[in-house]
Amino acid sequence: MPALKPDFPVYSRVTRFVSGLGLGLGLGLGVGISALCVLPASAEESASAAAGESIEDSQTSSQASAQPSPWNWGIGVVSSRDVYADFDTRVVPFPMITYHGERFHLFGPFARYDLTRIGSANLALQVNPVFAGYDESDSPILQDMDKRGYSMAGGLSLDQSLGNWHWNINATHDLLGVYDGYEAAVGAEYKIKLGSLLLEPGAKAIFQSSDYVDYYYGVKGSEARSWRPEYQADSVVNQQISLALAHQKIAGGGLRLQMTHTRYGKAITDSPLTDRKTALGVNLVYSRFF
Repeated sequence: MPALKPDFPVYSRVTRFVSGLGLGLGLGLGVGISALCVLPASAEESASAAAGESIEDSQTSSQASAQPSPWNWGIGVVSSRDVYADFDTRVVPFPMITYHGERFHLFGPFARYDLTRIGSANLALQVNPVFAGYDESDSPILQDMDKRGYSMAGGLSLDQSLGNWHWNINATHDLLGVYDGYEAAVGAEYKIKLGSLLLEPGAKAIFQSSDYVDYYYGVKGSEARSWRPEYQADSVVNQQISLALAHQKIAGGGLRLQMTHTRYGKAITDSPLTDRKTALGVNLVYSRFF
């Protein structure tokens, strides 16, 4: 079976993965905020992105060129104001080692394996961290609450690019039995080329199961207090809009900045642990070839 070729620049795909990370932070930190960065996996893709070409258009001219290492390194920062009451803004710096093979792709803690093409769409397996959770010391509202921990999620992702539009559907389930729930998301982005810059507005709807929401936003009977009633959360749909700006040639590498605005569903905003309905997130990643 021939190797699958991605039909959109790798840095855009990473954005959608690590948008998972941002979203994870802001929502409680789950489905893969939209990822962040310019992470070209090959000279072919790097040149295509910089020139505003599709990968297919550039394949012929680049086949004779020597391919650089599929490995890249990068650094990133995800910052998000959580909806927990009196909760400080989360800032999570992280190093990124990325690999882009024929089917297997590694973006720091995110991994993807391309399974097959369905027409112009690409079906893949994905694994991503869920950086949700808290300690009771994180906020006064969490006093005497049991710790809620991080986890890893895995599932399926379906992507398709049509002209300047890109859409994605994904569904993942807790792999470690921490919250025993699942998340699903559907989103779309539109690419606007401005010289050497790429502007990408997007929108996404994120479903989180009752197990997920109750674990991170519920209050067990043993945790209830006069000022914090017991609360059992239902499933929820959160809405997110985003705006990303990418530049392919900065200090020998690529830079991507993404801003997100998330509106949380009723099951989260009704929790006695939260005090707001929306949150802003900022994600920044720089990367370059080894």
